[in-house]
Amino acid sequence: MVKRDLAELKALERKIVAARSRAARDAWSIGVHLTRIRSEELWRAGGYESFTDFLTRGIDCSRASAYRYLRIAEHFNAEIAGRYGIDKLRLVLRFMAITPAGERPGDIFATQLRVRGKDGRFHRISVHEATATQLEQGIQLKQARLEQRRRVPRALRVRAERVSQALPPPPKGIASRRVRLRKHPGGQVLASFFSIPLEHVGVLFQAFKSEVLSAAKSTPVPGKVPRRGKTRRDRGLAYFSR
Repeated sequence: MVKRDLAELKALERKIVAARSRAARDAWSIGVHLTRIRSEELWRAGGYESFTDFLTRGIDCSRASAYRYLRIAEHFNAEIAGRYGIDKLRLVLRFMAITPAGERPGDIFATQLRVRGKDGRFHRISVHEATATQLEQGIQLKQARLEQRRRVPRALRVRAERVSQALPPPPKGIASRRVRLRKHPGGQVLASFFSIPLEHVGVLFQAFKSEVLSAAKSTPVPGKVPRRGKTRRDRGLAYFSR
């Protein structure tokens, strides 16, 4: 009985996976068709007042659903849609919407997500490997980091961007934005450096020194700078004055 039930379960699992794959491919196809109707304004031939009017009266499709199909067709192909399914693509689109292009490699599925493991510690996993639950968690953590970033003064973010731009182009597959700021609970603004090849460290120090010296007459952020951070990455944090 148990073996028979297990075999039936596995067979149904395969059917569900296949059906989800077909549904995702169908969603991509719908997006392709909608893209043509919108770009070529074919809706006018049907006497509709607008593309939105066509969605409502012509195919009884909500605007939110239609633009989800459009984004799937814009960013993915039929093979990717079939491989990952609608649910994961929907989450990937949400992740893309809050991730600046400079922070992700050309292949969005190679982007590393920061998630919390069962042991309570943070680790990174690629979008390709992540489950829907991990993607949801990664998006929430990313949004929290964006809120934290917004509290960093714009002048400091601009200065960090100039330091990043002064570096030679990053190796293939590495995000171009390799100098990032965050605000310490004590009030200090800290700068983290990511994926800097050893041969570029001198260039980084020169650019950073130039930016810090350019603000020498400015008032520094109050408080002491911690000698060590809580993580290995934080130990390399540097100090920006206002």
